[in-house]
Amino acid sequence: MSATVSGDDSAVREGFLCPICMQDLNSVFQLQTHFEENHTHEDKAVLHHLKGFLGKAKKFLGKTEEQPVEREVAEADEDEGERSPGLTTPTSRVCGIDDTQWPPQELGATRGYYEYFRGQRSSHVDRNTVETNKLLIRLEKLVKFNHECAEPSKRKGKRAQRAFEKTVVPWKEDSSMKFCPYCMERFGLSLRRHHCRLCGNIACLKCSDFLPHACSENLLKSEEELLRDHQREQARKDKGAEGGDDEDMSGTLRLCKNCDQLLVRRLQAVREKVIKSNLVLLYQRLTEVKNHVIAQLSVYNPKVESLLYGSSTISRDVMERERTKILKNFDLIDTISKKILGLSATNSSRTHQRLIQKIRTHCTLFLQANMHTMVTLPTKEEIEKLKAERRAAITRRIQEEKQAELEAQRQERLERLEKEKRDLKTLESAKKGHVRIPSWPLNLNKNKQDTSPTKSRTGGAKTLEGGWKPSAVSQAELMASSDNPMMQQMNIIRNYIRQAKEMQKTDEVKMLEENLRELEMEYGRQSRF
Repeated sequence: MSATVSGDDSAVREGFLCPICMQDLNSVFQLQTHFEENHTHEDKAVLHHLKGFLGKAKKFLGKTEEQPVEREVAEADEDEGERSPGLTTPTSRVCGIDDTQWPPQELGATRGYYEYFRGQRSSHVDRNTVETNKLLIRLEKLVKFNHECAEPSKRKGKRAQRAFEKTVVPWKEDSSMKFCPYCMERFGLSLRRHHCRLCGNIACLKCSDFLPHACSENLLKSEEELLRDHQREQARKDKGAEGGDDEDMSGTLRLCKNCDQLLVRRLQAVREKVIKSNLVLLYQRLTEVKNHVIAQLSVYNPKVESLLYGSSTISRDVMERERTKILKNFDLIDTISKKILGLSATNSSRTHQRLIQKIRTHCTLFLQANMHTMVTLPTKEEIEKLKAERRAAITRRIQEEKQAELEAQRQERLERLEKEKRDLKTLESAKKGHVRIPSWPLNLNKNKQDTSPTKSRTGGAKTLEGGWKPSAVSQAELMASSDNPMMQQMNIIRNYIRQAKEMQKTDEVKMLEENLRELEMEYGRQSRF
């Protein structure tokens, strides 16, 4: 787009120029935004014509820039393989901004606002609580004054009543408020000013209302009184009584919108604290039944499993009654959840409806999970069959244990006999004595007179051609030394050692000493036990 400056016919300016103020802008979108923000007061026909012209320019620029941009993006994808065609659009190139060229942004500094919001909420709640308490104190004074004025002897005029209301809380001057602070309507002959009796602010007729007498009385009642009134009302409804005292919805105390909201919120909070709604009562009953079902299943399932193993201490009739109770509780849970779901039709709040739907879904999942895991109760025929199998298994196990015990006793008896045989052989060998015939000839370098058998110098020990043979010990000497076979064996070896030393048989002495040491060690080990 181009335009000619009126002051100089030869000067021609090019670019995105505003046709009215001649301001040079960077793009057609900035030009349109500038035109809509700064020149909306111009002639509508001119504006419509210029908007159409700008729209045509946008379409033209979009068509001319679309193909080059797509071609550039495709080439960049082929070369780099990093950027996507969807990241670069003709619009971004027309505006002069290519967001694909931006470097990756790192996460900057973060800050948590939880404590700040919590402080703000706490201060807001505290401020509302203080304001509500002030309103209740003023309301109590005004209600008491109105009750006194209702008596014929103390009846007063409107002027006295208004004067007392101004003593409770000062009223704002009429001249201080030219507009209603709630709807921002201007006060005048058709819109009068009204003062709030609890805060003294000014409001119009639409933004103020009278507080009903019944509501004011309930606000001043204690929690115990509200609970008693509710119980009486429930008893009257249960008896089917019709009529009754209707609440008086008329009132004489005018309140502004803000004070009315604070008092209504206060009354609702007290009622919710004292008087539980149907949803709360049903949910409490639902929770009790669920906990009872869980406790029943924790006892029922193990007993049925033991019954399936053939236990005879549990009666099937008792378990059948327990199963019936659990199924009734399942049915009760389903009924209560359906009643809670029916409350969604009477409650228009979306949050409450979502809550009710979640409760129903939770109950459905609870029933599915627990009913499917509930152990099936076997029939009487199955129980008898299981008991017979259990008895057979017990009998078979007892027989196997007896056989194993008999086998162990037989093995122990065989081991004892083997041990006795070994001990007997040891004792017999001790009685006969030891004979050692070496595998090599002795006294090879001596003459024949040395190798001939000769009498031992020490009690009958002989030197044979094949070796040396000690003299045996008599049975009487053995029994006289000791009655222990092992001690007798050690005494025999000591006697052999003494004879071998006299005959200067070093090899035999060494062998016999080793045998003696082993016997002494074995004897010491047996003595400890």
